[in-house]
Amino acid sequence: MRTWNPASPLRFSPPALEFHWLAQLRAGSPDWLRGLRRQIPERGRAANMAAELGGSGQQLSQEMMEGQELPVDMETITLDRDAEDIDLNHYRIGKIEGFEVLKKVKTLCLRQNLIKCIENLEELQSLRELDLYDNQIKKIENLDTLTELEILDISFNLLRNIEGVDKLTKLKKLFLVNNKINKIENLSNLCQLEMLELGSNRIRAIENIDTLTNLDSLFLGKNKITKLQNLDALSNLTVLSIQSNRLTKMEGLQSLVNLRELYLSHNGIEVIEGLENNNKLTMLDIAANRIKKIENVSHLTELLEFWSVCVFVCVLPDERQYPRELERPGRAEGSQEPGDSVLGGEPPAEGPTVPTEGDVGTAQRAADRCHLRQVLTLLALTCFFLQKNFLATVF
Repeated sequence: MRTWNPASPLRFSPPALEFHWLAQLRAGSPDWLRGLRRQIPERGRAANMAAELGGSGQQLSQEMMEGQELPVDMETITLDRDAEDIDLNHYRIGKIEGFEVLKKVKTLCLRQNLIKCIENLEELQSLRELDLYDNQIKKIENLDTLTELEILDISFNLLRNIEGVDKLTKLKKLFLVNNKINKIENLSNLCQLEMLELGSNRIRAIENIDTLTNLDSLFLGKNKITKLQNLDALSNLTVLSIQSNRLTKMEGLQSLVNLRELYLSHNGIEVIEGLENNNKLTMLDIAANRIKKIENVSHLTELLEFWSVCVFVCVLPDERQYPRELERPGRAEGSQEPGDSVLGGEPPAEGPTVPTEGDVGTAQRAADRCHLRQVLTLLALTCFFLQKNFLATVF
């Protein structure tokens, strides 16, 4: 974390790139962190399934190796009729059915299954949270009767459009991360929405969100957005993340007077500007842009974290540039002793000599410098790799 004292000249502690990937994780929405679960190897899964199904284990294992999974029949799953929270995470459910008996359920988790269609949920009138993260759903549908729904997560599916949510007027959190959505639309009725996550899609423009006046957090990272626009109505917004897009200019933020966290890393921004009205900012991330000068931030008196530098280069003096620097005291200028050689020349004809005490010290210092240079070079390359590829590797 970088701290800044407004009473003193603007200073930043160099360098902090090794922590930048932490900022990337922090900048991502909660669903980005939850996405880590998708990377955990499912050790022994095929073996366990084979044990359950007896002699069909060999065939099942072969199908799993080919990337195919057999859906489970819902009749084999026992549901508690009086339960308020149902968690069926990774049960290989292929079809939503048999849930009409859940008259009291408020939270239904169907993460990481094989569901292709949203259906048969009409009877769940008391449902508050529906989690369909990581399935094979291509369309948002059949949710009109779930009027009490407050949280809906259909991230990591195959959606191409935002639709079928018009009747969910009590919705507060909507997660549609990592789909194939190319346009923000059909959200005008969600006036109570507080969090909208549309990261890792194909969105090209910020639009059709004028009615979302209660929005507190907006995540649009890893899309194809070229301009900051149509944000004037979001006066209550406190978190805005538009990392990894195609922005070239900081603009359209003048109405976001309550903004506290702004994430704009990995774009093409060249100048820090347009933050005159954003005096409540506590976090500003502009790393991995084209910014050459830190300016126009002195008025941000509440700023606690400022990410701007990602890569540093450490240059050590090369002893080959200073060959006389290592001369032993007491030697006449221009004289040559056994064991000395001209840089790039051949060793003495008589072969190597036994090093004297001074030679040992000189050689040790040269070796230490070489080793230190190698270590720092490796550190710089490692940090650069983390900064550039850590998120892509994890997510």
